Amino acid sequence: MSWLVPFIDAMALVAFVVAAVLLSRIPIRTEGLTSWIAKSCLVGAMAVYVFAMLSNVLEHSGVTAALDAAEDYLEVLFPALIVYGGYALHVRQRENELKSAQRAALRSQEMMLGILDAAPAGIIVLDDAGRITFANETAKEALDVSDDEGIVSTPGWGVRICGGPAAPDFAGLVTAEHGHLGVQVTVEWPNGWLVDFTMRTEELRDEHGRFGGMVATFLPQAGLHPESQQ
Repeated sequence: MSWLVPFIDAMALVAFVVAAVLLSRIPIRTEGLTSWIAKSCLVGAMAVYVFAMLSNVLEHSGVTAALDAAEDYLEVLFPALIVYGGYALHVRQRENELKSAQRAALRSQEMMLGILDAAPAGIIVLDDAGRITFANETAKEALDVSDDEGIVSTPGWGVRICGGPAAPDFAGLVTAEHGHLGVQVTVEWPNGWLVDFTMRTEELRDEHGRFGGMVATFLPQAGLHPESQQ
C-alpha cells in the first residue's frame, strides 16, 4: 500500500492543475462575475496547492524532500487567497447589482420624462424660491422657456400670482397662502403679451419632511396680444 499515498497526491496534483487552468481561462468581462482580483487570487490558491501536491509526490515517492520546507510556508497562503478571492467575487456581484439598478432607474426616468413630455397639460417643477427647475414640452411651449442641459431659461416675463405684483419667477406660487387648487397666474412678456393660467400645485418635500418646492400643472390657453386690449 506504499504506492497509495503518492498515487493520491498525484491525482490531487492533476486535479489542482486542471482547476488552475480552468480558472485562468475564465474570461474577464465588464460586468461578469469574475474580476481580475478574484481570478488572480483563486488561480494563485490553486497554484499553491499544485506546488504542495508536487512536493508531496516527490517526497512520498522518494525522489526528494527539498520542496517540503517551502511547501509549509506556501500552504499558509491558501486560506488567505481563497477568502480574498471570495470577497472579490462578492464585491463584483454587488457592483453588478448596483449597475443593474442604475440602468433600471435610468430607463424608468427616461420613460417618465417621455410620459411627461407627451402630456397635454403643462407641468413645471419649482424650487423653494419659485425658480423653474423642470418643464415638460407643453410647458416650454406655453411659457416660452428653454432647457439647456438641465438649466431652464425664461424669456424675461413677469409673473403675477392672483393679481399680485409682477415677479421674475413663481416665488408667489410656492407660498402656502394660495393653497393648491385653482391658483390664478398671469404671465406677461416684455412685449405686452399676456397669458392667464389656472394652476394646480402640489408641494414637494424631502425625506425629512422639509419643503423643497412645488409641482404645478396647467392647461395651455391662448395669449392676449397687447393690441387686442385696446
